[in-house]
Amino acid sequence: MEYTGLQTRQKQVKGIPKPVKLFLFKVAAFYITWSLLYAFVLQPHRIIDADLTRNLATLTAATVQLILPSHAVKVIHDAEISSLFVDGKLNIYILDGCNGFELYVLYVGFILCFPFKNKSTLIYIELGLAGIFLVNLLRCTVLSYLKFHEVTYFNIVHHYIFTIVVYSFICALWYRYLMVNLHKAGIKSQSSQ
Repeated sequence: MEYTGLQTRQKQVKGIPKPVKLFLFKVAAFYITWSLLYAFVLQPHRIIDADLTRNLATLTAATVQLILPSHAVKVIHDAEISSLFVDGKLNIYILDGCNGFELYVLYVGFILCFPFKNKSTLIYIELGLAGIFLVNLLRCTVLSYLKFHEVTYFNIVHHYIFTIVVYSFICALWYRYLMVNLHKAGIKSQSSQ
């Protein structure tokens, strides 16, 4: 009975198109490599994380200052945390987990795993990273604004709403990249016939 089930699974795996298998293999290899590199090299020494967190916190403070011009907005960078203060009162913390680094890697990793390698790949990577950064900056700014006004649904916005917004944005970027490149590939294959 188990042998029959194993044969069925093997047939199902054999039925998966080769490009899909290759894509899934690349994604798995990328994820494993990235996880090990981040866990054992980058995260313990805060390589990249430290600068990203500081820059995001500094730009968030500047943006909040534009929104609340009559208030004093200040950011203090400690060893592993950036704290945003409004009128001397602690407003929000920005930690390494808030800086978007893992989102950047996730976004770029998936694009690099797709079989398309052309000018649009670099353009989508650059514009996508800038877009993700801006969405994250908007997220931190809105959270600071909500915290300043002591909005009761701050935690729902922080933990759920923005998670949905950010991942939807990334999926939309991937979808657009995939559709543009599939269209180009379709035109090329039709013109070569």
